[in-house]
Amino acid sequence: MPLYGWEMKGLVLVSAALGVAWIAPAKASNINPSCAGFLAGSSSVAVNRFYADRAVSIVRAGLDGDNKTLGALVSPIAKFALWRGDNGIGRRVGVAGAIEMARSLAGTRFQTMTNRPGPMSISAVKCEWSAIVLFHARQPETGINVKFKFVDGLLVEAEGHEVDLYEGDVR
Repeated sequence: MPLYGWEMKGLVLVSAALGVAWIAPAKASNINPSCAGFLAGSSSVAVNRFYADRAVSIVRAGLDGDNKTLGALVSPIAKFALWRGDNGIGRRVGVAGAIEMARSLAGTRFQTMTNRPGPMSISAVKCEWSAIVLFHARQPETGINVKFKFVDGLLVEAEGHEVDLYEGDVR
């Protein structure tokens, strides 16, 4: 039975011809068992939800000006950028940047999507994960889609773009 492998950010997706798939470490010697959010047997859905929740916690702490929580979740050199068309914010780094980002987002709700992987579990070779979170704005049909990048459990980068939201019924 032929196997096919693809390396994705320190993970290797291994797929058997029968459609059974799992993710195995790219290099077993580099596995980091203490990586936040990566529990034995976790799916990518669970890991993504963990980091999306962490991202939303950072935004909530930023709105509250909670320096203690932000200091535990945000790298001191984390970079931020939010774009509304060609107008961007993001001059500050670390905790100050997280506060600036959260206040600029002015989100009322959030949403995230993860592809359903089937019967897979993942292992972290490098403790890195990116989660994309859509924050709905106060204005109807407007949001900001933000990609949060985490390394060793800490936020190191967040970049977002304002988006128009359009939805409706199929029938």
